[in-house]
Amino acid sequence: MNLSKMNVSVLFFCCATLAGSVAVRQPTEDLLPLNFGTEFEYIFPDSALSLSDDEKIASLNAIMVKHGVKARFYDYKASHEVGAVPQWKIVPDESLVNGFEVVSPPISDLNQVRSVLNAMKDYGAQLSEVTDFHVHVDATGKSVEQIRNVLKNFIMFEAVMDATQPPNHQGNSNVWMQSNSAHFVNPATAYTAFDECEDLACLYDTSQPATGLGPRVHKLNLADHGDSVTLEFRGHHGTLEASEVAAWVKMLNMFVQSSFGGKVAPLVTAALPAMDRMNVFFDLLLNSDDMVKENFFHRIIDQQLKSLTTSADSIYNKPVLSPYDPNLVPVVPNIVIGEKPVISKALY
Repeated sequence: MNLSKMNVSVLFFCCATLAGSVAVRQPTEDLLPLNFGTEFEYIFPDSALSLSDDEKIASLNAIMVKHGVKARFYDYKASHEVGAVPQWKIVPDESLVNGFEVVSPPISDLNQVRSVLNAMKDYGAQLSEVTDFHVHVDATGKSVEQIRNVLKNFIMFEAVMDATQPPNHQGNSNVWMQSNSAHFVNPATAYTAFDECEDLACLYDTSQPATGLGPRVHKLNLADHGDSVTLEFRGHHGTLEASEVAAWVKMLNMFVQSSFGGKVAPLVTAALPAMDRMNVFFDLLLNSDDMVKENFFHRIIDQQLKSLTTSADSIYNKPVLSPYDPNLVPVVPNIVIGEKPVISKALY
């Protein structure tokens, strides 16, 4: 069942579960067990349109310093050549018009992320339908089995995570964060394909086949940076809300850590109704953490309400098209296992 199309009864269930809650509680733990990195995409504010690039960067950096964040500017090429550095990076974003990225170093402290998001609000950074928020979770030195566990669980619960996102970030609707599960007929096919892999290169090719749009355009990307390996989660819409980001990063950290520890959703989970599958997600991988669960349900409710009240031209509803072809519909190639092609479906 695709959780991005939850019915009204699920919405009422969530509302009833959280009745009386005035505000979403936020994670209190600032230090997370696994290092992570964040990438935030923004549009320069209208007030900066008349400024030169150097003036834009200077004013942005001044705000970040005001919020206690040390950052350094890199042009697009240099930012990729230097890789991870100890300070935050301000980088031009070639996929955005008048846009930029704020990229963290490898960190474990959510407080740094909160400071950066507060700085972006203070600066007046803007969002559009194509600004996104990506999270890398450190997987350096992890075994093939541990990475395989993460991929299996993501295939099983991709639709669960999608339920917290707007329409243009659900399923296979976004060319820059294409569905991993759409490459497989069902989770059983995916599990079998991953089990046949004996190295990370095979897991990479199997979980994120080439699309012609670049090496990392799936919601979950296994990324080898040479001196490190990360799991990149791209499925979140752009945001300026520090509390929203902190809850998402903590959830992903728990999800990956539990998978590394050997927890894998049984295949029977795929046949469960939407709410039951979601409960397996919480109980198995998120340690039944009440605060994380409450945040997650609030996110789903928020998306359900927005679907009823938000205009079609909202940045959260506008379709995300490829700049290479404005009429392009995301094409998901079939994965070939042995000599038999696997027939792809949008979502099982």
